[in-house]
Amino acid sequence: LAAKTSGFDAEKLEMSLLRWEQSYRNHPAAPERVEAIRAQRSNLAISTGRIAVLLPMSGAYGEISRVVLDGLMAAQLGNPGNTTSVQVFDTANDPTDILSLYQRAVLDGANLVIGPMNKDSVDLLAASNLSVPVIAMNYGTNASLANPNLFQFALLPDDEAAQAAERIARDGLMRSVVFVPDNDWGKRVSAAFTGQFEAVGGSVVATGLFDPKKTDNSPVIRKALGVNDDKRREDVDAIFLAVTPKEGRLMKPLLRFHRAGDLPVYTTSHVFSGHEDRNADIDLNGIRFTEIPWLTGDLPASGPKPPTQEELSENARQIPRLFAFGYDAFMLAPKVRQLAASPLLKHEGLSGDIYSDSTNRLHRILRWAEFSRGLPKPLTSEGEY
Repeated sequence: LAAKTSGFDAEKLEMSLLRWEQSYRNHPAAPERVEAIRAQRSNLAISTGRIAVLLPMSGAYGEISRVVLDGLMAAQLGNPGNTTSVQVFDTANDPTDILSLYQRAVLDGANLVIGPMNKDSVDLLAASNLSVPVIAMNYGTNASLANPNLFQFALLPDDEAAQAAERIARDGLMRSVVFVPDNDWGKRVSAAFTGQFEAVGGSVVATGLFDPKKTDNSPVIRKALGVNDDKRREDVDAIFLAVTPKEGRLMKPLLRFHRAGDLPVYTTSHVFSGHEDRNADIDLNGIRFTEIPWLTGDLPASGPKPPTQEELSENARQIPRLFAFGYDAFMLAPKVRQLAASPLLKHEGLSGDIYSDSTNRLHRILRWAEFSRGLPKPLTSEGEY
């Protein structure tokens, strides 16, 4: 416990172990176990003198990759005393050639690789013998392919939907109606929400699949809510709504029109564009949503001070979560083995509090915000501003 609650701070860990040794001098676990912890932490640390970045810098994903790289380089430049060098490889031409690029990066002296984004490329690396660790910037398609030197990091809507389910249940609202777009993304988010909501004792009483291309999805809303004349079904405590900003601005007023204005509405970060627009977002008032700590002003307690959104490039300001994604990948680099070895450890990042599961997949715990007067306001765990 002393070791696990020390986080990644080597000095704090050593002080915790020394206090434990002084308090329990005759304990049968001392000194062997204490020395084993010291050795484990030392062995798990990753040298990051040279990092290779494997991203699709050209083609359809070039703009996204440049924002991720901006975040990564901001973390490098903003870290006082950091001597890490970064070499970038473009993976856009042939994602199936990822092993050749990886081997070239290792031959060039890389201690760690960040990337790729392509899911099939991640699968290829997962099935390979990796001589230096990799932080993939996506999950592969095959969850059973676990590799001790591959750590998969992604901004998953599934995790956010599951956290929304937990928040709704924690707020004492155990019966929910779900509205998601009628496409693969919507059904995936619905499945993640429903699975977690039922796991914590909740019940999804109805699911409405709406057409994201339509401006009026009243029939879907009326059916799911059982709207009839001047009544709606009464066995509903909350609504989970998976939407983009444009969809949310249409759906929220429709919910109010169809007698659901009194029901609390929860969603994921996809409802917020990432930059404030009071006039456009006034119709989102009352919606509660998951959000990355950086956008709620909840910055990491330790480490270098990250840039403000005003300091970003124009592209990065449009998609700030991808900037935070790249920033966190760099900051995670020396720590991922420690995360994988200890499920209690979390890295406080811009994109969330990051932890590892048993397959080296990294997950994020986000914060909560609510639209008020057209602006997102951070929420406490008790639901207050």
